[in-house]
Amino acid sequence: MEKQINILLVDDHRMLADSMKNLLNTESGFCVVATANDAKGALGCCHDYPQLDIILMDIHFPNGSPNGLELTRQIKEIYPDIKVLVCSGHHEVEYIQLAKKLGANGYIKKDASGGQTVHAIKEVIKGNEVWPLTGLPIDRGWEKPTPTEMDVLKYVARGLQTDQIGIELAMLVRTVSAHRRNIKLKYNLKTRGDLILLAEKCMGLYGIEPDPQLPAELDGHFKKFKMDTGMVVEFGGNMVNFDNATNRAISRVVEEALKNIRQHASASKVSIQPNELNSSRITLAICDDGKGFDVNRLDGLKKGIYGLKRILAAIGGELVIKSSSDSGTSVVATLRRTTRH
Repeated sequence: MEKQINILLVDDHRMLADSMKNLLNTESGFCVVATANDAKGALGCCHDYPQLDIILMDIHFPNGSPNGLELTRQIKEIYPDIKVLVCSGHHEVEYIQLAKKLGANGYIKKDASGGQTVHAIKEVIKGNEVWPLTGLPIDRGWEKPTPTEMDVLKYVARGLQTDQIGIELAMLVRTVSAHRRNIKLKYNLKTRGDLILLAEKCMGLYGIEPDPQLPAELDGHFKKFKMDTGMVVEFGGNMVNFDNATNRAISRVVEEALKNIRQHASASKVSIQPNELNSSRITLAICDDGKGFDVNRLDGLKKGIYGLKRILAAIGGELVIKSSSDSGTSVVATLRRTTRH
């Protein structure tokens, strides 16, 4: 007797999923055991249905959920015996190549006929791979953008201008411009429209990273600092979330301050005291008891405190430093709290 093929459908379009389910359940030996519309639901089904043989995987899910390509990677790491057949409306070779790289067993297009879909499932179950002909050779080189480039492209895709992106990422406008220019050179883009199309494609290929949450960001900085130095950071306040741009600015200021302490001060303790001056200004008092430095020489420094000055210049903030070899260093960074979400 032929073994039943147990199938999971992962697609956030209910009508398409229902249509595919009805089609497959009429095929002899096929059984759609479950459907899911996002990454969390799909992973739950993999756990709940140990008899699962194959997943038909869409690429795009609701905002906040990893896309189908990232989900494929996760499933293959946790459940290597489950086959994954990506089923997508995207025809671009980059999607196909990335699906293959992340462990998928095949790729079919959503406009494939019912017969083609059934054939692809049977081939994958046999242990074969199914790929569109355009996905087998590398038609042209494709290199994933760097994390910083992805940050910039994320906001390009949202339609933000260079100065707005600078606020969101706590970067100088000229730094954002340099990243945009380098991306255009890297991918041979000619116009702003080309850049927007690339940004949208990258968001589709790799998914949109959620905006960072300040408590998690600060906790990560503090843990890394303790691992590097053995010191615990005393944080005198609640780690609350602001809008994304303010969160990013606070995180970068703290990260740069701790980096400076590691490089320039033989400190034994560090404390950070946040304070909301008013609805538009926030201060961070960052103090250590390490060896101080000559404040008058700050303009000559290329690292450490200079990095703080650069970040604060990008977001319209101010920096006040008190430092001596006897009493350590106190840095008070005043940040402009943004209102953009």
